[in-house]
Amino acid sequence: MAIQEIGRPVWEDCVERLGAKPPRSDFRWEFLLPSNLYYADRAAVALLRRFHEVEWRRCWDVPIRLAVVECLSNAIEHGNRFQAKKVVRMRVWCNPQRIRIVIRDQGRGFDPSRKRSLEQLNRKFKDRGRGLHIVQHLMDEVKFYLKGREVRLVKKLISADR
Repeated sequence: MAIQEIGRPVWEDCVERLGAKPPRSDFRWEFLLPSNLYYADRAAVALLRRFHEVEWRRCWDVPIRLAVVECLSNAIEHGNRFQAKKVVRMRVWCNPQRIRIVIRDQGRGFDPSRKRSLEQLNRKFKDRGRGLHIVQHLMDEVKFYLKGREVRLVKKLISADR
């Protein structure tokens, strides 16, 4: 199985139903990924490609890509435990104010409140475990649902320089 894009981006505006050209800034779409780390970065790149079809500032590419790859990798490795029969679902909503990305695995979940602090990781010289800290730094909102099986990321696209 490869990355499966569920439909094309869906324009969320009644203008489309009236036969006018849809706006190039409000849309949503969905991806299904196999539980293989090979596809984590490929899905992030496919996501950015979709963003580049609309008005998109390239300064958002790196934080979005890093956060998505980290969350997809966690879902594949820790959630689905690389089990070939399980998939990771990524849903994306974007409008001129924000982008919201929801990533859900089919694993058992985890307790996000039990993640180790950076101080604990540094004291033990661990070379893993910092991903969620990085994601929280890159995104404006990071919330967990379904006992840790779903992460919701929000990046606000309105900046002070506009």
